[in-house]
Amino acid sequence: MKQAKGAAQTGGTLLLYGAANAHFNALLELCERLTDGMRSRLSKIVEIGEVRFEQLVEINWATTTRCPWIGNYRELPRILVQVEKNAASVFKVVGQARSEANALTLKERKDQAEEETKSFLTAAEGLTRTAGKSMQISYNSFQSLESSNKANESVDKVTKALKDRDSSEKQKEKEEEQKIQQQFLEEKAKAQPESPSVKQYMIAITTSNDIGSGVDCAIGLVLIGSKGKTATIELPDEDKSRFEAGQTDRFDIDVEGDIGEPSELIFGLDTESSKELVIDWTIGGVELLDKASGRRYVFPDAKKAVLGNGLRKKVKNFKAERKTQ
Repeated sequence: MKQAKGAAQTGGTLLLYGAANAHFNALLELCERLTDGMRSRLSKIVEIGEVRFEQLVEINWATTTRCPWIGNYRELPRILVQVEKNAASVFKVVGQARSEANALTLKERKDQAEEETKSFLTAAEGLTRTAGKSMQISYNSFQSLESSNKANESVDKVTKALKDRDSSEKQKEKEEEQKIQQQFLEEKAKAQPESPSVKQYMIAITTSNDIGSGVDCAIGLVLIGSKGKTATIELPDEDKSRFEAGQTDRFDIDVEGDIGEPSELIFGLDTESSKELVIDWTIGGVELLDKASGRRYVFPDAKKAVLGNGLRKKVKNFKAERKTQ
C-alpha cells in the first residue's frame, strides 16, 4: 500500500502513472471491501445471536449458569461498536489516500517515480495474481508497459469478480437469514402452549313453586367432570328478577379445558349479599346441556333440595345422570 501510494503520488510518465494509479485505486477498493465485509459479518453474528437469545428466553435458559454462551453474547455489542469505530477510521484513511493520489499531476518528479513504480508493479502483480487464482480468473502479467489498457482490463476483471462474489455472498446470507428466521418462528410456535379449548354448556335451573322458595342472593356453582372441575361460576342476578318461585332461569356457561363427562354439580349461596334475614331457596330441578354434543344431564338429588342460612346448608353437592332421549 505504501509503495502504491508513493508511486501514484510521484507520478512519472502517463503510462507509469496510469498503471500505478489503477492498481492503487484497486487496492484501496479491496481494502474497503474487506473492512466492510468484516463489519457486515460481525453484524450478522450479532443478529443470529439475538435470535438464539430469544430462543433461550423462551425456554428459560437465558442465564450464564444454564448456558455459558450468554457471557460471550453480552460482549458482542461492545465488540461491534469497536469494529464500527475502527472501520470508520479505515474508510477515512482510504478516502484521504485516494484523494491525494488522484489529485497529483502526471509528470511530477519523473525520475524518482520510475524505480518506485517498477517495485510497486512487481508487488501489485503478485497480489493480483493471488486474488485472480483464488477466484479462478486468468491474469496477464505486466512485463510490457507499452499500454496501460491491459492493466486497466485486469483491474476491471478483479473488481468485477469482487462485486460478483460479494453479490453472491449477500444472496447466500439473505437466504440463510430467512432460513434462520423461519426456523425460529417454527420453534417458537411449537414452544407456545396451545390455548385451552372452550366448551359451552347451558344450565336451566327451576325454583320450586312453593311459597317462599325464591331467593335474591348471589348463587355460584362448580361443575365437576371425570377429568377435572371448573372454577366457581357466578350466576348473575343483577336486577333480582331471577330465582323466583316457579321460575326457570337459563344461563350459558363457558368452560375452559376438558373436564370430561359431567358427574357432579355444587351449588352455593352467598347469603351475605341478601337483605333478607331468613333465606330458604328450594330447587325444583336442574338440567345441563352440552351444546357441542347435544347431551343432556339431570340432577335428581337437586329436586326439593333447600339451601339457605341459619340451620340450612349454604353449599350442596348433586350427582349427575345423563338424560336419555
